[in-house]
Amino acid sequence: AVVSTQSTGRAKNIKNKVVVNQDKTSRVINALREENMKLQAELMEYRLGQRTGEEGGQSDLFTENTMLRADNDKLRLRIKCLKETQDSKDEVIAELRAKALCADMNA
Repeated sequence: AVVSTQSTGRAKNIKNKVVVNQDKTSRVINALREENMKLQAELMEYRLGQRTGEEGGQSDLFTENTMLRADNDKLRLRIKCLKETQDSKDEVIAELRAKALCADMNA
């Protein structure tokens, strides 16, 4: 009875580590698949103009294009505001001309 109690105590302390059985060829294949996925993502970035030959850098054209689009949006907004101002000024001028014409007719 003492021997079986000691065996039970030792059996409780045993820790098993689960390991996936992979031979060397399977490990190499999985590593190559991962590298292939990374390289495909990098190639897509080059095609979209988001990368250059520099490590992790964006292309100058992509950056310049982004900045020019932002400037374009600001200019469009400014043109819209100026047009609205011009339209209101044209209305005031038309009213003043009408008043002047009426004053000339009454004089």
